[in-house]
Amino acid sequence: MKKYYPFLDGFRAFAILAVLIAHVCNFFNTPSMQGPIYRFITYWGPLGHLGVDVFFVISGFLITGVLIRDYGQGIAVGRFYIRRFFKIALYLDARVHLAHMSLKRSCDLIRFAKSQGIKVTAEACPHHFVLTDEACSSFDPSTKVNPPLRSQEDVDAIKAAIADGTIDCIVTDHAPHTKEDKEVGFDGAPFGLIGLETSLALTITELVKPGIIDLCQMVDRMSTAPARIVGLAGKGMIKQGHDADITIIDPDQEWTVTREGFASKSKNSPFIGRKLKGQVEYTICGGKMVYRSEGNG
Repeated sequence: MKKYYPFLDGFRAFAILAVLIAHVCNFFNTPSMQGPIYRFITYWGPLGHLGVDVFFVISGFLITGVLIRDYGQGIAVGRFYIRRFFKIALYLDARVHLAHMSLKRSCDLIRFAKSQGIKVTAEACPHHFVLTDEACSSFDPSTKVNPPLRSQEDVDAIKAAIADGTIDCIVTDHAPHTKEDKEVGFDGAPFGLIGLETSLALTITELVKPGIIDLCQMVDRMSTAPARIVGLAGKGMIKQGHDADITIIDPDQEWTVTREGFASKSKNSPFIGRKLKGQVEYTICGGKMVYRSEGNG
């Protein structure tokens, strides 16, 4: 049984009020709150940033009773940090890349930042545009990911952001875990799922076939844009002088995800049993055939 500490109620109330004021003022660009915060950061430099970070982590602890493990977990905190990164990028004329976007409000911020000329790029994972938080109702540890699965509204927003280019890349966040690691109950299981072998088919099934994006856009989001953003010379497109890294696919081939079908030693996928369209037939790396599907001998 947890001990109850009455004196914490006052601290929680103060933390809730402080965080609400900070985020309201930050949302409306109110200088009364932003001024002291950014003057504090400017004056103390890295220590100032650390102070603000600690303030929000402690506030999250006092409000929820648990430490915020990741900015993606706390919606309000995530929004605050994304806005802060954008302001720093704008001030320094620097690039900023945001990983694993999962929220509608994050997409709205990225879309606005790009319209203002801020050098921002972003990525999303298939599980964040396929699954909603309803998938967690079964307490399948494979659905425990970080950032967590979101609402249907967020899923629809991620799809729209991929379609209009607000989100530049589709990635996997491939996180293999052993059976023993995952089968310890939902609370105790580590975050993560394997996504490498289902990413193409999920993208074709959920985005290409419904007409949200076309195949050329899919190639851009999964290959060309990532290579460009990371600065990989000779990668990401079929072009004379580039590396012969080519994946040949059949976008209409239907298949069912099975545990036995994974090449990965890990099987922590929430998509086992799902029928998908789109299959890799051949993979050529550096001009050499390194994979062919069973149907092609």
